[in-house]
Amino acid sequence: MGRPPEPALPVGREGAHAPSGNGAAGGCARAYLSGVRLASTLAILALGCAAEVPSAELGTGLDAFEPLAEGQPLPMVPGAQGGFHLWLSVRAGRARAITLIAAPVEAGRPRQDLRLGEGAPRVGIPFVLSSPECFVDRDVQLELEVDDGAAILRDRVRVRPFGDVPGECAAR
Repeated sequence: MGRPPEPALPVGREGAHAPSGNGAAGGCARAYLSGVRLASTLAILALGCAAEVPSAELGTGLDAFEPLAEGQPLPMVPGAQGGFHLWLSVRAGRARAITLIAAPVEAGRPRQDLRLGEGAPRVGIPFVLSSPECFVDRDVQLELEVDDGAAILRDRVRVRPFGDVPGECAAR
């Protein structure tokens, strides 16, 4: 009688890689113990998930990551204090710092950024827009920069925020 086959590691857009996460609480130490030999598990933990493929992907979603498509309409959500925000989410392996940037494609419009430190939430990030009237119904380049300690990883996608935003953009 043979042993049961070991479970395969998840496959992402870049191919096979170790589950994402950091440390014992992250994906590297998830419950693969039942089907994987102890030596393999200890090797993965000892390497600190070195097999993880560096990646960075910008998306949306309040409760779960949803990929963004080029040119996708993105709702501007009214906040509790009268402002507007975009719900953004990030997929990234290890990250020391994450920077989100929103820049209207039209010249002369204000660019905005949001810096998140290590351990910050990666799903349901409210990107508050200080001048929402300069972003609504315009092409906006969203950019993601992830510093993983060894390199800066980037992702970009153009979206079109929409919503019932009062006022006209004063920047020209």
